[in-house]
Amino acid sequence: MNVDPKRDIWGALINEKASSLKSGVNEEKHFLFVGSEKSGKSCLQNQFFSRRDEPPETLALSYQSASVRQDDKEVVLHFWEIGSGTKLDQLINTIVTKETLKDFNAFICFNVNKPSSILTAIDWAENLISKFAYKSQSIYFIGTFYDTFESNDPSQKINTVQGLRAIASKYHAGLIFTSYKDDNLANRFKGLIRQLALGETPTGEIITQHISPVFILPDSDKECGGNEIISPYVRQLKSAPPDDDAQAASKDDPTSSKFAEKEIDELAETKERELEEKLRTLRANII
Repeated sequence: MNVDPKRDIWGALINEKASSLKSGVNEEKHFLFVGSEKSGKSCLQNQFFSRRDEPPETLALSYQSASVRQDDKEVVLHFWEIGSGTKLDQLINTIVTKETLKDFNAFICFNVNKPSSILTAIDWAENLISKFAYKSQSIYFIGTFYDTFESNDPSQKINTVQGLRAIASKYHAGLIFTSYKDDNLANRFKGLIRQLALGETPTGEIITQHISPVFILPDSDKECGGNEIISPYVRQLKSAPPDDDAQAASKDDPTSSKFAEKEIDELAETKERELEEKLRTLRANII
């Protein structure tokens, strides 16, 4: 999927949404949620917004906002979610711009129990690290479905945690396990967002062992190993039998009609007409 800046329909939609929120606002923060299908991206946002309803599938890009206040400081939070794995990753260029990069944090979500979901998270890290560059410490790996993971065999949990710690350290990223079924873990994640929103240095008890839900802030894990752990762990993930989510994701096509949205299509047609009109005017002036 190629995104032409001249025909950036998402950019027009984003500008319309964001501009309506800027009046009288002191600050703005942006949070990007990416990851494999069914990795809990929407559920994490629902937890922050205290919603209990089942989130709909995110086919391409979703957006919602909220505001937080502390004393006289008000911050508008923009939540962006890109759906369907890494096949729509070029939408990042629309959302994360030179103007907004300094206010961005990215959450790479994955089902900690599924090798295919973890591999997709690693792919996302490769995509994001070039975009965030010096802001790599604003990237967090979020392992979801911890409620299932905690009942796994201890040796399996040790292997997973060791591998993920090394991967997170490689990208100077944080690593946090959570579950939408556990209020304490949900509140821990909500607290992290609030700290980031208010420009505070994230805090919390650092947990690196498999016996508890991992909580590691960016660049705080100094004894996690490197490629000697990452390489065999990734080979193991790739050799695992494909799960249902992986098979479904492999069939996704960003150009499929399943991604069609009436409002976006109408906006696209309008912008196309405006572009053609401007081009005709420009040609006429040149001639």
